Amino acid sequence: MRFLAQAVHRSFRKVEHCADWMTGAAGPIFVLLCCALVSIGMWTFFTSMFINLAPLPPSIQHLFNTHSPAHIILGLTSAIAEHPWQMIRWFTILFACFFIVYSIGYHYYMAVKEPSGSVLEGLSEALGERRNGPGSELWWSRYRRRAVRESILAARQAKRRKFGSQSSRTSNGDLNGRNSAAHGLLNDNTSISSNSISDAEVQRVEDGEDLWVHVKMCHKCQRVPLWKALACLPPELRAIERSLRSKRPLSASYLVDEPELLDDATRGESAEDVRRWLGAEAENLVPPPKPERTHHCSICDTCILKFDHHCPWLNQCVGIGNERYFVLFMVWLSIGCTVVVFSGWKTVRKAVSFDPWEFPYTPRLFPLLTFALCAIMGFALAVMAAWQLLIIGWGETSVENSDNTHYRELSKRKGLSFSNVYDLGFMHNLALYFNIGPFSHHSIFTILAPWRIEPYSDGWHFAKKMGMSGRHEGVNPEEELTDDEVERDDAHPLAK
Repeated sequence: MRFLAQAVHRSFRKVEHCADWMTGAAGPIFVLLCCALVSIGMWTFFTSMFINLAPLPPSIQHLFNTHSPAHIILGLTSAIAEHPWQMIRWFTILFACFFIVYSIGYHYYMAVKEPSGSVLEGLSEALGERRNGPGSELWWSRYRRRAVRESILAARQAKRRKFGSQSSRTSNGDLNGRNSAAHGLLNDNTSISSNSISDAEVQRVEDGEDLWVHVKMCHKCQRVPLWKALACLPPELRAIERSLRSKRPLSASYLVDEPELLDDATRGESAEDVRRWLGAEAENLVPPPKPERTHHCSICDTCILKFDHHCPWLNQCVGIGNERYFVLFMVWLSIGCTVVVFSGWKTVRKAVSFDPWEFPYTPRLFPLLTFALCAIMGFALAVMAAWQLLIIGWGETSVENSDNTHYRELSKRKGLSFSNVYDLGFMHNLALYFNIGPFSHHSIFTILAPWRIEPYSDGWHFAKKMGMSGRHEGVNPEEELTDDEVERDDAHPLAK
């Protein structure tokens, strides 16, 4: 019986691995198919449907029907002068349509090409990351301070919503057992109406445990040398590891925002520096670290920072590095599909009729195919984009939304209330996702801009609710779901 159970277990594992391999292998095909469908739709729209959305004035239409370059050049200025407002409208609509098409193409390209963010490799090189070496302590400090300031701001906003915009004072007892960092932030001397946050406030929060990085180890990833696992850690965690291995006490303050208080070898150290102080154990193979909000992708076979899901249409995962482009791609594509549906029905009616076909550069099949795909996929994409924006506003990813649903049920059975530690308020969560707000140098209009915008987080430091010790409220740490299921046949209980 045990032999049969082991055989069934191995068979299911092989089927899962085969499905993962097929999904990964089919990724390039999905990308090519997406590009082909979008290209056909774009060509069909501009050659046969755009005229329904923004028809040319009769005089200009008559001029183009001459098919004579000389007549068009000589008569174009006078024809435009006859209908100036109609031409302004035509060019405005044309520019808007080109902008939609460009936004679709740009965000899809970035979602495909921009690394989703892995624990060992980090984010895109184009972002100028400095995870190791000279300047790395300042690079890490910038992201940690950003998370701290956003958390403080969220606490102030929560207090203002609770006590009213006129209330600027409250007692520590009203905070129901919040930790010292939260009390220091929201005491009687704190103004909740100002976005200015002093360095002293930032330091008080940093010295607490609310924003401490919680790290596990991934037993699904391939083991890596110890020096590589430690080199990818933030300096404050690396300093602790070095202190434990050197058998000496750590300095009272080891935060990256006070680099002068860090050990000299910890400040801006490179991977070679890590190997040097590890000595003989540098090459020992260990599971790589897995910070909070990170999950292992069985298709990519690596841990993705702030993992959302694996998308075959992108041929990679959606993570902290490309999540913005993925969502904006869905939004712009759903807008484009809506424009096609509302402007293309006249062309579709002509395509199914027996009237002469007046669009020589577009086959009759293209409008039918484009209209059907846009009507179906446009609706589906709009629903998906709306749902994605909704869970972003809740401070969740797709996988976290599933986990948090389970946590709410678990907390309810225990008579407790679940609170997501990453939920700083609907609008605040959206601002962090798109990296805008008072602590960002990007304005709200960059949401519409088709250019590269870095994420607000480095994948390790995230803004959190104050006073929750950096963890969800209502569930115990041992009750939190992980993706560290058994992977080896000899690890299965029946194999013992």
